[in-house]
Amino acid sequence: MRYLIILPGGSVRNKAWADGAEEAFGSYFDSVHKQYWEHWETGEENIDFSVELKKLQVATADFSDDVYVVAKSIGSIVALFAVQEQLINPTACAFFGMPFSVATELMETADWKPLEDLSVPTIAFHNDQDPISYDVTAAALQNHNQNIQLITRQADNHNYTEFEEMKIQVLAHFGI
Repeated sequence: MRYLIILPGGSVRNKAWADGAEEAFGSYFDSVHKQYWEHWETGEENIDFSVELKKLQVATADFSDDVYVVAKSIGSIVALFAVQEQLINPTACAFFGMPFSVATELMETADWKPLEDLSVPTIAFHNDQDPISYDVTAAALQNHNQNIQLITRQADNHNYTEFEEMKIQVLAHFGI
């Protein structure tokens, strides 16, 4: 079986992003786990990594073999931690708008180990004018994990909703 994990960005508007990702990629998989963040319901400002990692672990406990991750923004950071803690063992990942300029604040650490240790084949789309700093993300990937393929797009937002434009690259990366 082939499994897809969808991890959206942190703001509640990313619920629509997760739904769009499922619509774009879900039909290529036997099972899809789309995670909605707890803080969307509680009203807390930021994601609680420990809560979300536990939720992810429980929801994907039966996922084996071919597991793929599609994650946006803070969801990509959750994925990094989940892989490092061996909560998931993906075959490949596709990240969109990795938010390294804000992630270290949210994680309350400057530990790059989750990024450095990632050996899963990964592509990372990032808009060159993304307000969640392209330069910081490009430097983090260059300095901490050159195995992640950075795909620079020309756009001035942090939306990453152009699934049809990126679909061919994602599916090819996933070997589908």
